[in-house]
Amino acid sequence: MDTIESLYRYRLHKWIERFVAHDWTQQRVCQKWKDNHKRLTEHGKDEEHALKMPPKTVKMTFSMFATTAETMIYSRQLDNLLKSGVPPQLRGQVWWMCSGAAELRHQATESYPALLHRLHTLSKCAEMEIEKDLPRTFPLALRNSMRQSQELAEGDNFGELRRVLQAYSLRNPAVGYCQSMNFLAAVLLQNMGEEEAFWVLAAIVEELTPQYHTQTMTGSRADQRVFSDLVTQKLPVLASHLQALGVDYEPFTLKWFLCLFLNTLPFEPVMRIWDVFFCEGSHVLLRVGLVLLKLNQPRILACDDALDVYEMFKVSHETLQELTAPYRTGLLNRDECVCDTLIRLTMDRSFLGTISFDYLHELRQYYCHEIDAELEEAEAERLERQSCAETQALAEANRRQAREGKNRGSDAAEVSTSCSSPGEESALMMEYDFVDDYVCSSSSESSSSRHIRFLDLYDSDDSTADYFVDVMYDFSPQHHFR
Repeated sequence: MDTIESLYRYRLHKWIERFVAHDWTQQRVCQKWKDNHKRLTEHGKDEEHALKMPPKTVKMTFSMFATTAETMIYSRQLDNLLKSGVPPQLRGQVWWMCSGAAELRHQATESYPALLHRLHTLSKCAEMEIEKDLPRTFPLALRNSMRQSQELAEGDNFGELRRVLQAYSLRNPAVGYCQSMNFLAAVLLQNMGEEEAFWVLAAIVEELTPQYHTQTMTGSRADQRVFSDLVTQKLPVLASHLQALGVDYEPFTLKWFLCLFLNTLPFEPVMRIWDVFFCEGSHVLLRVGLVLLKLNQPRILACDDALDVYEMFKVSHETLQELTAPYRTGLLNRDECVCDTLIRLTMDRSFLGTISFDYLHELRQYYCHEIDAELEEAEAERLERQSCAETQALAEANRRQAREGKNRGSDAAEVSTSCSSPGEESALMMEYDFVDDYVCSSSSESSSSRHIRFLDLYDSDDSTADYFVDVMYDFSPQHHFR
């Protein structure tokens, strides 16, 4: 035990030394995800500028080469730092510097304290949604006793989490509050202060995983389709087997991507994934998902039922150790823990093959456009159905009014000793409003993000059971994807 503790202290000491020595002002190194996005958007402009570059500027290429070489050195150093695992006491600082949260705070038109001052303007609906999810964020801590749950609810244990979620709902009303944000914010609050956690959450939602948490969830759904394509390319045998079983990727990949693997993997491996995610970007999530499928491939191929496959994606620490054990036996791959093995396999080109960022970007753009077209078509069909329903309702109201008018006229003829005049008949009909109130249920009033629920993965009362996601993409309460 003393040997393990000494090894940990030595490793921590070396990590802190490298952390202090690293130049964190190199944003291109710390925020690779941002550099990749910028490179893609400015690629055409750079090519056009290079063609018009005068000869005298060629001398500048030497200094540019030196800068690039220096950047590559810093990049390799940072890669080694992050892949080896950020010490818990430094995670908040590293995530803050890599996420781009500082720049978001600097560019914001409204500060976090200003948002807190107008929390009273938050809609009751959003407030209730957030309040409902607060106790669900830490299920294990709240299952011990009802008394403890009551104390936590009445105390200020959720104060920081509540303020962060409410403030973000005000900052970004187009997104508002989406389930899974509570889990993300809770983990951030464990590693940094309240305001820092707010801005890092904003960076996750707006920059690192764009359109993941919007009402249409276009970004997340596009990445689910990208992931399906990658499985077909990288693991064709497994993809064919999953298709034969009728396994849908959406129920488990949605949870992976929205929660960044929280409630799927053990906590420490998730933190190691986040260490790399904040620097590299959301493509890390796709790679981790592929690693999990490849590690589970023998077990999945032995399944003959889709439900058995879904149950495999709740991975315990023991299961992860078992799955990664064959890859820790080599002389060059003596990882100190299962987290080291998982991260190494995730970033190892020899294990998954090359997956270029440009290729992923093209796929994402294609599927985002496809999903937008599907949404437009669905909205047009909804409006057409609504129009038809309103027309039918109006016609039915007219027929009912005509029948009632006829019956009223017959009754009046029986009572009266003389026939009523046309004017009197019209006056009787005017007493009835032939247009009844008609309410058409509109799917636009609901959003996919409001139809996500975290459920117990296993139907049992076991306190170790975790949350799973129940999704209804057609916005209908009758259909659940599981």
